[in-house]
Amino acid sequence: MSVDAYSSCTCGSGKKFKWCCQPYAAQFERAAEMQRNGQTEAALEMLKELTQTHVQTAEVWGRYAEQLWYCGRHEDAQEALKHALQLNEQLPLGYFLRGMFAHEGGDYRAALRDYRKAIELCHPDAKQLLIEVYLSTAQCELLLNHFMAARAAFEIVLRIEPGQAAAGKLMAELFGVESQLPEVIRKSYALKPLPHVPDADLQKRREQSLETCRTGKLSDALLAYEEMAHDTPEDPAVLYNLALIHSWLGDQLGAMTALERYVACEPEETQAVAAAEWAVALTFCDECMDRCDFVHHYIRYEVLDAEVFKDRLTSTHRLIEPRQKDAVLYAKWMDREIPPAHENMALFELPRVAAHVIIDRYGMNIDGGDEELLNKAKDQIEAHFGPCIQANVDKGQVIPNFVSVVLDRFNIRLPEGLPPEVSKRLIDTHLSQEFEDRWLNQPSRFLHGRTPKDAMAMTRLRPMALGAFQFLRNLCTGKLPIDFDFERIRQLLLEVPLDPALIAPILPELTFRSFQPMAPIAEQTPEELAKLKWERLSREDLLLAMQTAVRQQALAVAARFAKPLLAKSTGDPFAMYQILIQAALAEKQADQAQQWLDEGIKVDAERHGGARKLDYEMLRARLFISGQQPMKAYESFVKLLHAHPGNMDLLGNASETLLKAGLRPQALQFAEHGLAQARAKGDRDRLSYFQELMAVAKRG
Repeated sequence: MSVDAYSSCTCGSGKKFKWCCQPYAAQFERAAEMQRNGQTEAALEMLKELTQTHVQTAEVWGRYAEQLWYCGRHEDAQEALKHALQLNEQLPLGYFLRGMFAHEGGDYRAALRDYRKAIELCHPDAKQLLIEVYLSTAQCELLLNHFMAARAAFEIVLRIEPGQAAAGKLMAELFGVESQLPEVIRKSYALKPLPHVPDADLQKRREQSLETCRTGKLSDALLAYEEMAHDTPEDPAVLYNLALIHSWLGDQLGAMTALERYVACEPEETQAVAAAEWAVALTFCDECMDRCDFVHHYIRYEVLDAEVFKDRLTSTHRLIEPRQKDAVLYAKWMDREIPPAHENMALFELPRVAAHVIIDRYGMNIDGGDEELLNKAKDQIEAHFGPCIQANVDKGQVIPNFVSVVLDRFNIRLPEGLPPEVSKRLIDTHLSQEFEDRWLNQPSRFLHGRTPKDAMAMTRLRPMALGAFQFLRNLCTGKLPIDFDFERIRQLLLEVPLDPALIAPILPELTFRSFQPMAPIAEQTPEELAKLKWERLSREDLLLAMQTAVRQQALAVAARFAKPLLAKSTGDPFAMYQILIQAALAEKQADQAQQWLDEGIKVDAERHGGARKLDYEMLRARLFISGQQPMKAYESFVKLLHAHPGNMDLLGNASETLLKAGLRPQALQFAEHGLAQARAKGDRDRLSYFQELMAVAKRG
């Protein structure tokens, strides 16, 4: 490919090609051609030689890293890329490649951080690299359900190159008239015009902030609107635009926070309700799961006997609507078999879809939006398949697609041969129960635990409840088998009078991530971390702050972030409880440590079926040590060993803990047992580890 010597270099540096990558561009092109022709090793050797003649050139090391990755030498590729970024920490190509490595490895959030960094550093004239980065960004955003961010990335690509085929095709498929996405999330949005501010100084600062937007970079626009929101936290237009920019950047949690504050400030109800509908759509991602009302619960099964499983799979009539794609079977499990049709059929006779079933070569997954129905399906499935399947510890919650929301509302199945008028009566009755009886009176995560009816009585939550209804109505309209009267539901909502005595939840705090006076969280000292206002941090930043404090052995500081993380966490909270227990012990607060332990065990049992029971019991033994009861710790470890005789982590933990308590003979017992286990399993690393523990125990 011929490149104009005086055009901007393709590496994104902003330098002219002649004074940047021209000396080795021919070798880059030749290596790329070899790669396309399957001569990967020859291409690798060529680039390796190039690194030896251009030892201090970051771009060369970057291309070498890229080729190493294509050859499957991923660790070597990471090392070469690390060296490239050490040579030039402002190398756009380097961050793009690091993002690409994370992307292909399935770490989409890490990939996006590097793609955004590459965009920040890339010169506007390096169009080809920018197109690659934005297309990769869009792919990651789609995988995380950040649809507005993906659309923004595609639109930027099309502005850079109007005829870009890949972006144009995906835009049409994902956001065109045939899209399965709801209108509120796939339509094009624009920033609102800002009103003039009477305060002259404030208006001047606002104009200065807006000036930073002229670079065309979303990060600069975010900085500008965060500064304006800091100055005028109740300006509806500023809050709306801040939410929009957060959405374009894939920060749906930040967008939701800004939208909720916007809804509270917007005097025009129609606009407030539309923004609330948009906010509901944003909850369909992992980071907003604790505000999403449509999560699916899932259970994973391991197939222990494939032949028996296959026989029992074909012998059931409860598995309906099967379809196979790429060696994966998709079907639905009914809570009962379809009965014969008769004219007086009642709704309770109809079966419901209790679970969606996915069967692959690794096992079976069941999921559903109704936890009670899913548990019913679980019992039926385990009874039907018997010992040929085994429930895996892998269970929890996932975000469904938008179509599943409609399917979850319409989960009944009618027998063939019903008269049309009977079918219509049954469907209408079912949907009335779903929306009038259930949805109106069901506590909503989006509405902070209030039911839609209760939320309508609160001034601030009223437009949020109407927005939630509008989202559901627009999603279901045209997809249900009958023309359901949603206006009746809306009228029931509007009939609820406002109650001035009811207090709505506190508005979430805006977090201003773009202009932090201190260093990035991962680089802060314990003293700096202690000054952070955890109330204003996102869940992701809270976790990073906690991990940074732990890395610096600042347990008391880590505990400051562990507490609010417990309230925001939807996954395994063991790490937070462990830090809180250790911090309490360090402060000699044994009673507090015991309270955290008891709470952790209870939460683990209720949410995760006791998956972490062993880890918590090992912490209990440490509590005995801190309470000057070393023999109780020993007895506790002995009981655990009887329950988990081959667990080498337990054996090592017990031996180390007892050594610190001065119980050398008892520590020696566990070390010897661990040594025997390591020998039996041929684990050389553990063998050496237990030998060292034995040596320490015998010194006494």
